[in-house]
Amino acid sequence: MIKKDNIDKPTGYYLFYTLGGHGFCAPIECVEVVLGAATPTAMPVREKGFLGVLQVHEQLIPVFSGFELLGLSPIPLDPSQRIIVFNGSKTVFSDSENIQNVGLLVEDIIGVASVESYKHYRLNFPASDTEEYVSMFIDEQNQKYIHLPLAKYFEKISLQKDIYELINNAERTILKNE
Repeated sequence: MIKKDNIDKPTGYYLFYTLGGHGFCAPIECVEVVLGAATPTAMPVREKGFLGVLQVHEQLIPVFSGFELLGLSPIPLDPSQRIIVFNGSKTVFSDSENIQNVGLLVEDIIGVASVESYKHYRLNFPASDTEEYVSMFIDEQNQKYIHLPLAKYFEKISLQKDIYELINNAERTILKNE
């Protein structure tokens, strides 16, 4: 179900990106940094879409494939891809005791823009049993971008504590060796 919605229209700046040829966006205040594609260090964890960890600003962060989390076929790393590092304190894990930044491998970055000039619609979230909506923005060229709340990326997987324990242990080891 699609509803045109200008009453609850989000405002502000968003980072626009693509995954599998589809457009997505996220509020810019949730983005810590955008990196070029890098090969994460593999870890002995087999969660859906989990690629490994990267060291970013002296912190090890888990990196997930946005392709796999959205049910798309896994694809090999390519230099044109990007990793968006989302600020854990402003996104998915804000209620967690261990606030953790999270990396998401995406196809490409379109840019940053204010959503003020975009048409806004609300879409019923198909995987939900409740009346849950996500925002869709349409630009002047009729390109569609879905603002899928970041928690939706991760709700199908359980970010088990062992991922964070591995990361925390690795961070302690790095600090001891410096």
